[in-house]
Amino acid sequence: MEIYSKKGQKYYEPESLSPLANLVSKRMREKNLSGVELSERSGVPTSILSYYLRGKRRFSVSHIVRIALALGLDAFEMARIQSDDIISEYIKSTFNKEDNDEVSVNRKT
Repeated sequence: MEIYSKKGQKYYEPESLSPLANLVSKRMREKNLSGVELSERSGVPTSILSYYLRGKRRFSVSHIVRIALALGLDAFEMARIQSDDIISEYIKSTFNKEDNDEVSVNRKT
């Protein structure tokens, strides 16, 4: 679902974004930056930035660094957020409910 700022800039509902896209979108709102402005500051093409922010594509490492510098964010933290998201998606897709019933975990009591 799309939402709009007072300037008419398009943003997306946080629940529909990846954690990294949510962070970038939030910082863009805080700095009152449009996608075009972030693109100009970071050197990331507007079309690619749009794909990232809509969750249609994963951020590349080089673009994470450029966007982090443009927004004053920690590139290492951004990379960690993306890797956590990738691992989480992999686990969810690999271990569906039926598989979880067959997997046992040894826990110390």
